[in-house]
Amino acid sequence: MKKYIESIDLLRGICLILMVFINFFDEIADVSILESKQGFHIDFFVTSMVPNVFMTLMGFLLILSNGYKAKHVFEKAIKILFIGFAVNLIRVPLPQLIGNRLGITEYGDLLGNAIYHLTMIDIYSFAGYALLTIIPLTFFNFPYQVYFVFSGLAMMLTSFGDEILDWLPLELEFVFGYLFIGEEKNVYFPLLPWLSYIFLGIGLGLFYLKHGKDLLYKLLAVVGPVLLGIGYTIFKSNYDFNKGFSMLNDFYQHDYTVGIYLIGMAMLLIFLADISLPKLPKFVKMHLAFTSRNIMKFYFFSWIYTGWFVTLRGYNNDFSVEECILGAVVIYLLSYISSIVLVRLLSVGSDGEKKG
Repeated sequence: MKKYIESIDLLRGICLILMVFINFFDEIADVSILESKQGFHIDFFVTSMVPNVFMTLMGFLLILSNGYKAKHVFEKAIKILFIGFAVNLIRVPLPQLIGNRLGITEYGDLLGNAIYHLTMIDIYSFAGYALLTIIPLTFFNFPYQVYFVFSGLAMMLTSFGDEILDWLPLELEFVFGYLFIGEEKNVYFPLLPWLSYIFLGIGLGLFYLKHGKDLLYKLLAVVGPVLLGIGYTIFKSNYDFNKGFSMLNDFYQHDYTVGIYLIGMAMLLIFLADISLPKLPKFVKMHLAFTSRNIMKFYFFSWIYTGWFVTLRGYNNDFSVEECILGAVVIYLLSYISSIVLVRLLSVGSDGEKKG
């Protein structure tokens, strides 16, 4: 069976581009926009096309790449964690330190800020922790149905976070609360519920290997819209954009009231990507594929450029939506150029080792 699916490759590239915009928008958009109905809609509906889809594809590609083995998962987890920690330190604490030294900025408590950002669980540090968490499962040959159940359980358990903490001994309570349910405000991606999307991706990957691409996409075409509709109905009955909807607590630290919608969105977008993305012009596909295959480099550079710009500028939230789009385009292009340079440098270094 042919394991490479072009649309999956291209969809990952689009996820990265949207991630650049979301990160820039959240950091620099005018406060009045962020707190407006327009801002909430942008943040919720655009954001709902990125981290959940990205995590689902991550689980899916673990299966397609024959990477769902303990050693491979562990190595990938350590690599991703290193990148996540490096980004967290370089994107804010470093420009704060340099900005203060040059007299550009006046940030206080640099050590505290460094610790805060180092321990913040962003999407890549989450991915690293998540991969470490699922290593024991790699020793068992579970069928795809089990991973669909795991996905649902991970989502539902989020609603019982406080009860789980009450059952745990005191020495484990903080660690579990921090990593799994996001007790602290600087935890953006707690393992519950975000593990749900990785389990979903693994289940879809195993389904694909057993039943093939045609049946997989029929499943996505039917189940995706159904879950999306059910999830959106549940969401609308629980939240109001005009009455305190919080991206931190209601999106990043969500439970099933948001999660069913996000699972449906992930499945539907994977289906729609296969219909539309292969029809794109060749040069567009080439650039999306390059972005996808160098996604860690792009993520690293995009956050570095975003972090340095925002930090040295002084966190002045005054950009319009149009300015945020333009700024995100600039950051993506800078990241693209930086990734090309790094790829070529690594290629030269590799060729030199071979010759030596």
